[in-house]
Amino acid sequence: MELSSYAKGSDFEDRVSRLLRSVGYEVEANRRVAGSQVDLLVAIPGELSFPGRLTYLVECKDEKYPLGVQVVRDTSFRVKTARETGEVGRHVLGWIISNSDLTQDAKTAADRDGI
Repeated sequence: MELSSYAKGSDFEDRVSRLLRSVGYEVEANRRVAGSQVDLLVAIPGELSFPGRLTYLVECKDEKYPLGVQVVRDTSFRVKTARETGEVGRHVLGWIISNSDLTQDAKTAADRDGI
């Protein structure tokens, strides 16, 4: 029996979450930030972070094919909005964690946007 895309994505998010926790990050799954649902909200524990706490909005993608530029745009928008609202702090970065690569256009956009 093949997993649904939702179950497959949820399993991938769970594996990424466990990995990040295993190296000491604080992880919150499926958090709503600035009006958008974020797969994972990740932070360095308080004593290890610089003043103003560094937070990552993480988009997890379990895909067979390279991710396109829209994934980068969506992640960049969420990061920008989160910074503007200050809901999870001002020091917010974005990560896209995937088992596939990005297209060249997506890589260019990610580099430009700091994702």
